[in-house]
Amino acid sequence: DIGSDILADKKTYLMLYTKENANKDALRQIEELQQKNCLSASDLQDAISIMENVGAIASAKKEAESALTDARNALAQLEENDYKTMLAGLLDTLEHRTY
Repeated sequence: DIGSDILADKKTYLMLYTKENANKDALRQIEELQQKNCLSASDLQDAISIMENVGAIASAKKEAESALTDARNALAQLEENDYKTMLAGLLDTLEHRTY
């Protein structure tokens, strides 16, 4: 479910970064969201806004891009075969993922 990581207080990159870099008001807002049984579309947008404002989403994208580059460089060292092709396809899928 969308938002379940927030409700479960999972230690995701986005949540850890947000909690480490948010001001007191934003932390309070996140904690209030975590107290709910489910999150509305408005609640999710609030959480996303907080994550954007503290730079969590930009940081996560930067980390993901770096990891994708490292993975592509490692794949480039391998000989061509079906497994390499499948892994390259997986990297493409991950790069264009929107959720």
